[in-house]
Amino acid sequence: MEYYQRATSRQFREIVMGQLPHLQTCKECRAIAEYLFFCTNTGDDKHLLLPSATFAKLLGKERERNISHRKFALEDYFLHFQKRVNPTFQWSDAKPKKRMGSLVMINSRVRVVTNLEWSPAIQQAIQDEIHMRYLGERVYFTSGKKYTQRTYLAEVKKHKEEALQHLVEAQIPIAKDLLQLLNNTSNLPFQHMASHIAEAVLEADRIAKENSNEKEEMENQCKVLHGLYSNLQPFYAPTENSPRLFEDSYGLTYLDRRLRKVVTQGNWEIDLTSAQLAVNAKVWNVEEVQKFLARGGNMWEHLFEIYSIPKTDTAKQIFKTALYSLCYGAGKRRIQKDWIEACAIHSLDLPIAKFYRSPLIRALFRAREEQIAKILEARGAYNCFGQFIPVIELFSTNVVERKDFEAHKKHRVRSILAQCSQAYELLLLEPVIRVAIDCKEKSHKFTISLWQHDGFSAFASHPGEMESWLERLRVEVACRAIELGIETTLEVKQNAYMPHVKPTVVLYQDIVDTLGVSQFLHSAIPN
Repeated sequence: MEYYQRATSRQFREIVMGQLPHLQTCKECRAIAEYLFFCTNTGDDKHLLLPSATFAKLLGKERERNISHRKFALEDYFLHFQKRVNPTFQWSDAKPKKRMGSLVMINSRVRVVTNLEWSPAIQQAIQDEIHMRYLGERVYFTSGKKYTQRTYLAEVKKHKEEALQHLVEAQIPIAKDLLQLLNNTSNLPFQHMASHIAEAVLEADRIAKENSNEKEEMENQCKVLHGLYSNLQPFYAPTENSPRLFEDSYGLTYLDRRLRKVVTQGNWEIDLTSAQLAVNAKVWNVEEVQKFLARGGNMWEHLFEIYSIPKTDTAKQIFKTALYSLCYGAGKRRIQKDWIEACAIHSLDLPIAKFYRSPLIRALFRAREEQIAKILEARGAYNCFGQFIPVIELFSTNVVERKDFEAHKKHRVRSILAQCSQAYELLLLEPVIRVAIDCKEKSHKFTISLWQHDGFSAFASHPGEMESWLERLRVEVACRAIELGIETTLEVKQNAYMPHVKPTVVLYQDIVDTLGVSQFLHSAIPN
């Protein structure tokens, strides 16, 4: 996951330099401080990750790291930062098994922050910055250079060039075509989204006030929103052990759904209905679930009926996380842990036992266990593109303990389950990708603005034509679903424009002007 430099208010930068004077003369320490202030890249244990590759790029030491890891001693930079800037900064290596993706990964280590405290003045400055309470000129925090339209567009161009280098890593032809399409999208639609970022900050504040358990998460979301002013357009890259494409930094696609709807208002959201459930019901031959879906059944309504509770987005998200975890091979202990944590955050009383009493869930769970056994017996599985994914890959001289080897096998089987079902997402949406590619150079076209695996956001160059585009896409995807025997369709809804509400935070008029967006509101900071 990349971390791109971001612009901050000059006022914030001056406050920080006054509080931490060593930053005035040490560029490397400024880069580390910026990452620690704003990055939200955490592991499963919620500790901030400190990837060596990311810091090599931030510190301008990529060449040294590529030549020899010994020439790039990140530990020395951290020790210097600890000694001269913040003595509370402590770090350690992440547990190897938490990062396990292959036998090589078992033996690798990623540093994480174990302790970090800032003075009250620094904490307040960070709060004021991410909640957009500073007016005036914007500068890049690390370099101090002024943030202008020219520097913004130069950064976009650089990110695009870096993203296009990932084309060779895509293993599936349609994924490569999609990657090229997404990473060559015009910057114009994202410039216009900038005028809605401040509204999303207000929405995050509202959510945090209504539910104190979400306060920490909304603070992280505000950091993501703050970064959008510097890096709004998403760029994508393939990832190891998945056919999916992911945004290469924490940007738009990593926003909470409620906040993303605010930023992308006016765009259309198009999703495959019950995608993973429908795919696995077909691939695993779960007749009960296939018949249920063929009758027009809705899994979320089914679960709401079992729990006898009103329909809410928060409860649906808990059901969805548990169902997808089940489909991807998670054990009952892991599913229960995530369930309990989510219920605690949202103050919901939802006994997980009722979830497993559902005849559909029971049938799905039995079929999953049978599928795991088949994968182990065949020592792998083929995805829908005809690619064989082995349980045990070939390695050179790695020596691991037997317990690690068995843990690796279990991890690989779960990964294969996920990869096979995720590949079907791509196959089902291939007609959409082809239509978008075919009309890309035409004056009348539709554009995919965000890619979200089993769905996407889009808009038409001529808004009045969007309905006809949507009808064409519905037909194309319906034909593909029938061909594959998968009970899914395209679900379409527009992110409505928000009613005009006078903001209670300062909106960055100068940023919006820089991005070429006009008619943006301005207000004073409340006392």
